[in-house]
Amino acid sequence: MQGLASAIVAGQRAVEEAVVGEAGVRLQDVARFVYPVVGRSVVDWDAVERDFGFALAQTTWEYGREVGHLGAGDQIAGLAHLLETKAVGPGDKLVLSGLGQGFTFGCAVLEIVAEPQWS
Repeated sequence: MQGLASAIVAGQRAVEEAVVGEAGVRLQDVARFVYPVVGRSVVDWDAVERDFGFALAQTTWEYGREVGHLGAGDQIAGLAHLLETKAVGPGDKLVLSGLGQGFTFGCAVLEIVAEPQWS
């Protein structure tokens, strides 16, 4: 299982670094990271902090552990939560990251340009 977990982390990191680089953003400039909601039995969050170089507090982990896994909606729900709680605001950069079966990885870099009226 360790080899599989390492391959997943390596694949996700490669995609994130590529997308962040294409966006002209440095990982240290990212305010928040939104990941799929999975428990500590599935993801070693200590390893994520160490390998990816950001703190768990920069993710939506605390929110996600309250609502649970929403499938493909994890990233959008996490983004909405960050906006509604004003955890992010204009000028903040976010990374929304996902993965799926067959070693498929996805990532988007967003910059908050205005506070939404509905928040």
